[in-house]
Amino acid sequence: MVNYQIIVSTSAEMDIQESFDYYNAQKDDLGYEFYDEIHKYFLLIAVNPFSFPKSVKHTRRCVVRRFPFNIIFTVDKQTKLIIIVAVFHTSRNPADLQNL
Repeated sequence: MVNYQIIVSTSAEMDIQESFDYYNAQKDDLGYEFYDEIHKYFLLIAVNPFSFPKSVKHTRRCVVRRFPFNIIFTVDKQTKLIIIVAVFHTSRNPADLQNL
């Protein structure tokens, strides 16, 4: 099975960093647990990106179970490239995804 290459967009990196900082402020090392969980889902996405449902426009959505986040990404089948466009907290307004 061919894995896809993952690229994390600048805005998704900012989402991750803000959440990492927030969780570490709540409890020691919780930010690291958050980061590890997100990374685990990135690996799942890389193995089989088409197993995740379509979201808005041309994106797909992966629901993170332990933390209230969705990973929003695009897939280019020809180049085997996945772009993570957002790591989206579920309390945010879904209309914000329309701007991706």
